[in-house]
Amino acid sequence: MNIFTIRDDISGIRFEGNLLRNERATGVAGGFTAASFDLVRQANGLLQPVGDIEAGVSKNLAVLTRDDTGVSWYAKQPLGVAFDSGRVIDVAPRADALANAVKAAHAGDILALAPGDYDVSHLLTVSVPITVRAKKPVSNGDPAESGVFIRYSRSALFEIANGGSLKLAGLNVSGADTPDNVGNAVVRTSKYAMLVNYDLLVEQCSFTALDKNHSFNFLSVSKGTFANRIELKDSRFDTVTGAVLALDRETDDYGIYNAEYLVISGSSFRNIQGPLVNFYRGGTDESTFGPHFRLAGSSLENVGLGRRNKGGASVLLHGVQDSRIEGTVFEGSAPVIVNHTVGEPQTRIVNNIFRHTGVPVVTELNSGTAPTAQLAGNRVEGN
Repeated sequence: MNIFTIRDDISGIRFEGNLLRNERATGVAGGFTAASFDLVRQANGLLQPVGDIEAGVSKNLAVLTRDDTGVSWYAKQPLGVAFDSGRVIDVAPRADALANAVKAAHAGDILALAPGDYDVSHLLTVSVPITVRAKKPVSNGDPAESGVFIRYSRSALFEIANGGSLKLAGLNVSGADTPDNVGNAVVRTSKYAMLVNYDLLVEQCSFTALDKNHSFNFLSVSKGTFANRIELKDSRFDTVTGAVLALDRETDDYGIYNAEYLVISGSSFRNIQGPLVNFYRGGTDESTFGPHFRLAGSSLENVGLGRRNKGGASVLLHGVQDSRIEGTVFEGSAPVIVNHTVGEPQTRIVNNIFRHTGVPVVTELNSGTAPTAQLAGNRVEGN
């Protein structure tokens, strides 16, 4: 993949003396030399090449801190608190223990859950960045190894409020005890517009029985809420009557959308009636480079075939500006549908297997040109 995206004549720009690491491509003729070298982080916090390589920023560069900038009389608050930067708080599988721990958590805290069964009867409102993880690590790729099993009896387990962000790791969550409502969720955002963007990270988790009534999503978002990043990594989702990720609430077609970066890797999705993701950016405004979507090294089996899935897709990307789907197996699922709406979107669907699954459908809704997506190295089997 090219490290530059060239959209016009660059003949007036000269490239000279640059090193290109890891055989990356540039799309530029000349000015780059391929090299193999390692990087190490220096005391100033920047990465530098190992050995006698004269390239990159000086090792003696002084990196300014926040306090080195601006006037002294104006307080410089950090933009956010990183996950896993606070206290580690042990949580035992007792009544209301998890709810009380979430309520008392400070920004950056880690709630480490001991093995056991957690029956949650309260909505867990997350108003600061926190991590909820199993105390026992998952080493063999099976989330059940952690011994942490959560069941909940409200319409959602977590609600991300203004100022909140959530990281989940090593958990096994069942929706079997949720009320018989339409539109349940595991995680939802506040129903009110949020001033602060949030992050949602899910690692080595399992989610099952999200099927109490229809339209049960893993994540449901509200209009006026925006995620910097949503990432699902090495996780399992089985039996869902809605979508895994419903990011389709900004329908005014003003170029507004619900998440900037959405990354899914190493995960499996089975028996999902709605789409894995419904990602919507409407309008013809060209002012954004996003949203960005990545799906890699994952598997989808029987995804997107529910009768309420109006989009008819296992993955529905509408107006997404930067998309990559690679190394993923689609088995007996609805097709991938990509709608290009504005600008010069970059879509790559490469090295996937579509087994008993329709081929990807890419449509240029407004340009009137042939589809610009790159489709290469895909295998279609049993269709």
